[in-house]
Amino acid sequence: ELNNNMLGALPPELGRLSCLEELCVSGNPLGALPPALGALRNLATLDASVCRLRALPEELTLATRVIDLNVSGNQLE
Repeated sequence: ELNNNMLGALPPELGRLSCLEELCVSGNPLGALPPALGALRNLATLDASVCRLRALPEELTLATRVIDLNVSGNQLE
């Protein structure tokens, strides 16, 4: 878990973690999620709540195994 660590961004290299099933980054002032998340074909859980997000990357639709998505507390347009 990377919750509440004051992370300002996630590296695009995150997309290389092809076996990653859960990513919890809530409470970080990310502002945006990297498009590389779309490459995470095994990702089932993504918690990006309260991360100052304004939009989700379109590429996230490629992560088709996501069944638990929490983006509450953001100002998504």
